Amino acid sequence: MKKISSWTLCAAFSTFLLGCSPSESLSTPDFIRMGAPHSDLNADGLRDDIEALLNVTYSPGPDLGAALQFARAIDSAARFDPAQPESARSIATALTHAVNCVYRTFEGRSPGFVAQSVRSLTLDTPERRDAFFAHARSMSGTTTTLPSGDTCV
Repeated sequence: MKKISSWTLCAAFSTFLLGCSPSESLSTPDFIRMGAPHSDLNADGLRDDIEALLNVTYSPGPDLGAALQFARAIDSAARFDPAQPESARSIATALTHAVNCVYRTFEGRSPGFVAQSVRSLTLDTPERRDAFFAHARSMSGTTTTLPSGDTCV
């Protein structure tokens, strides 16, 4: 399991950590469970705990951008409300663009592993997984065009 220094965590996650000391060391799962893990205080469409973890996992630039874009798309599907089916198409479009971005950015460097890791981190509760799969069911029987070119935002 990858270790992340608590000094990095304090800097990246300071609004959520109380009593964090740079001499401590936390494993990644401990980091995910700390603070208010499902909040989005900066309202950028991604849970703050996932954003902080991706910021310390990927180097700034295209790698981090692709991981954040994919996490935002997964997070939007994890908040899907079946009572609002009109949102399903825009979520699906965001997902296909994000998948394309990850595969183009990480080409030759295990893009599937990156996508699966981010998806696993984001779908960390039964409720979030249920909403994600409700979105997938809502798209069953529909068609979409796979994007081409640069879909990274």
